[in-house]
Amino acid sequence: MEFEADDDDEWVWPNELKEARLMEGILRCQVCGEFLSGPVLLRECRHSFCSECVRKHLLARGTNGCCPECKCACSSSDLIPNRPLEQLVGFFRALKPKVLHLASTSQGSGDGATLASLSTSDLTDTATASTSTDITARMPTTSYNFLKDSQIRQLLKSAGLLAILPTSKDNMITCHKEYTMLWNAQLDTINPKNASQVRAEVVTKFRQRQHETAAKASTRRSLGLRPDDPIEKAITRTSALNDNFRKLAQQVKAQKANAATTQPNPSAASPSTASPAKTPSKAPEVSPQQDVGGDVARSYIVDGTDRNLMPNGDLRFLPRELPPATPAATTTAAAGPWRHLYSNTLSKPIFVHSSTAQVTDIPPPAFASMTKPPPIKRPMELPTKWSCARCTLENESHVDTCEACGAPTTRPARPKRSRQSKLSL
Repeated sequence: MEFEADDDDEWVWPNELKEARLMEGILRCQVCGEFLSGPVLLRECRHSFCSECVRKHLLARGTNGCCPECKCACSSSDLIPNRPLEQLVGFFRALKPKVLHLASTSQGSGDGATLASLSTSDLTDTATASTSTDITARMPTTSYNFLKDSQIRQLLKSAGLLAILPTSKDNMITCHKEYTMLWNAQLDTINPKNASQVRAEVVTKFRQRQHETAAKASTRRSLGLRPDDPIEKAITRTSALNDNFRKLAQQVKAQKANAATTQPNPSAASPSTASPAKTPSKAPEVSPQQDVGGDVARSYIVDGTDRNLMPNGDLRFLPRELPPATPAATTTAAAGPWRHLYSNTLSKPIFVHSSTAQVTDIPPPAFASMTKPPPIKRPMELPTKWSCARCTLENESHVDTCEACGAPTTRPARPKRSRQSKLSL
């Protein structure tokens, strides 16, 4: 049985060496899942993580920093470098492929396999190897709330991050925070990066973010979205538009199919059997008129019919049930239309013939079923007594001064005239 030595996979261990797999799980970071790099120990809960991973986590949490595993409150000042654990990780990574190779060969040769192939010098060189670095002191945490753009730009210049300028204030703050975090993380490992490598990593990540932002903005412009709209909105709107277009196309196809099936055959129809076309009658006109007494009234023009047809020939409303027309009514209606007026002066309806100018108060036969009862007027109730404002004595209505104190009346000399509403006409 052959095993592939892969440092990034913890499931290559055989079942006989499950303890080694559990040990490797302990030596891996719970945040990134990789082997611990520059492990640090939290002061309160004693959990270990990669220095860079836990610093990124605390930077993202801001003032609500906590342990990624147990959520215990902590800050970057509670991180303690764990150098022995980092050395143990180095020894384990160097020993893993050799143990897997030994386990694969021992299954074929029995118990005669030895550990002579393991070179202790290689393990020692791997664990003690380190690179020279110019990172010797930690950078303090900076408060950017009260700093001007020129001051933040000066901080980037002192850090050697002029490659990201010019850019916005938010981008400058983000880059300087990331540079400070990576700088302090190198002091927690036995194999730290130098300052130039840290600067190159910060600039690379900044350009990646700029490229992603430009790509998202271009996608939003192509989809017709605003800069603050999510891209999911375009997906929903596009699907809705496609559904509407599909429904519209189906409706057009259905209309064409119905028109083709319901189109009459010109050879089958004949002039003798063709049905007469419906001619819509003229709708009754309603216009304000003035009666003989000068009062505004409502006028109804009757053209001899009680139907109002729509352009397609259908009834606009249900017709009223009229009594059967008599010959006299037919003759009178055919002679000319009547206008129905209501005179406020005479307090009764009148009817005027438009052709003969005949005026009558007797409803013609055409208005037999349309005659409306005259409106009931409420009698005006005039006060018979008035109360004095000074002594509250009630005096007769014809007296202008109070009989007790002589105060003049407060009621108007003439009653207030009420304007008739158009709705009551």
